[in-house]
Amino acid sequence: YVDKAHLRDVVEARFLIEPHIAELAAERHTPEQVQKLRQGVEEARAGDPLAWYQHELVFHVGLARVAGNT
Repeated sequence: YVDKAHLRDVVEARFLIEPHIAELAAERHTPEQVQKLRQGVEEARAGDPLAWYQHELVFHVGLARVAGNT
């Protein structure tokens, strides 16, 4: 169970962390990693809109890995 206050905390933390992860990924990426992220975005666009959240999770985890964040 996730209440609204907890969800707000998670969203606020993401807003603080994700720009830094994106910056690191931009500095550390390989062409292959970028291609894999692009492919995931294209699959999300072509897929079921109700399953979009799954693609979002895969994208953000992939971005963190590109940044070197385990």
